[in-house]
Amino acid sequence: MNRTTKFLQIAGKVRTESLMNIKVGAIVVRGSRVIKVACNATGKPKFIGSWSRHAEVRATLNINCKGTTVYCYREHGLNKQPLLAKPCNHCIEWLQFVGVRSVVYSIEEYPYFMEINI
Repeated sequence: MNRTTKFLQIAGKVRTESLMNIKVGAIVVRGSRVIKVACNATGKPKFIGSWSRHAEVRATLNINCKGTTVYCYREHGLNKQPLLAKPCNHCIEWLQFVGVRSVVYSIEEYPYFMEINI
């Protein structure tokens, strides 16, 4: 098993902790060590309706992310196939801001992942 597959499998396990209908898991990796894991979540602040906190943002909070790689994974609930987990533009901006070097995310087709350098 290669490194990318290993870390995407960990992100896939983390995604199961989400209480949302669309479950996404993210992990932050420095070298070969997992620094932090997170899944997407919801909240209900007093001044607006419900909101969503994306997994990749939650995974990067309160840690030093300079030079790290973030792995994001989303899976179909019935047939267990990977789905597109590309971070949105706002999350890409956040990841650049905190110093993440690259993002690896799941896609629907073989080889089931894509990497972008940010």
